Amino acid sequence: MKTTMSQKLKSLLIVSIIALPIITISIKAFGQTQGRKDVYIMHEGCQSCGNCIIWCDDFLVFNKYSHPVSKFTYSNEFTLYRDKWITDINDAVDYCPSQSILTSW
Repeated sequence: MKTTMSQKLKSLLIVSIIALPIITISIKAFGQTQGRKDVYIMHEGCQSCGNCIIWCDDFLVFNKYSHPVSKFTYSNEFTLYRDKWITDINDAVDYCPSQSILTSW
């Protein structure tokens, strides 16, 4: 049984509909991992959400609950960063001594 051109187009359309969102999400996730390498403390409009962080090189290393977090953490569930506890801003400065620190407390 031969496949017609319309059947091939339908198959291609179905594959495109499935693959496009996956590709888009992957590209956006990769884009979020690229960025500045300064150290930032972000604490604007605090609502105790746990998203206050310091950027160190390419990693998120501190939040207001004193938990180091990995770069790929996008929620209030934090993971340890290489088992290094950073308990305050001074630890973060020691961890990234050459980086600038911008605060917005």
